[in-house]
Amino acid sequence: MTCVAVSRLASFVPGLMFRMAGDYEPRRPLPLEHRAARIALTYTLLLVISLSAWFASIPLAHAAEEAGASTAVLVLDAALGALGLAGIQTIAFGLVPLMFLSRQRWREE
Repeated sequence: MTCVAVSRLASFVPGLMFRMAGDYEPRRPLPLEHRAARIALTYTLLLVISLSAWFASIPLAHAAEEAGASTAVLVLDAALGALGLAGIQTIAFGLVPLMFLSRQRWREE
């Protein structure tokens, strides 16, 4: 959110957002069914959060277009829009099967 605020204050067009991602690595390898369920749950929750932020930003976008809109409305509008867009992009690029780049193996061991 800090990068969204900085790009908004600096009037970058389009706004910039940088993020770092982490991953949980279990001690023992998970069976394929558990890995698939974990991925499905993660992306389902991400979709729900992203779409909720996106739809919540719609009325705020109208309020932000008003003359004399408060700074809080502008920042919240930018933050919710960025959260929704980042989530959809993460889903789109995260579900592309590029496991060979990180040397992941999906076969049962």
